[in-house]
Amino acid sequence: MESPRCPDCGGNMEVGFIPDYAYTIQMQTCWHPGKPEQQTLFGMKFKSGAIKLDHKKMIAITTYRCPECHLLRSYAE
Repeated sequence: MESPRCPDCGGNMEVGFIPDYAYTIQMQTCWHPGKPEQQTLFGMKFKSGAIKLDHKKMIAITTYRCPECHLLRSYAE
């Protein structure tokens, strides 16, 4: 995707991403379709709040930032 123009001020936006942290690793934020469903084991919910994921449906999120007005705009490309 070509870097978009800022919808607020018209400036050129720069590409980037917002990292997610899990224990000792960093990952790129992703989009997943549908509502989050809590993960279970033999019908019991995890206390950690873990959710079910279908990794085949996940799409990495790219975030653009306007250096002029600082607007962030995220896209699942």
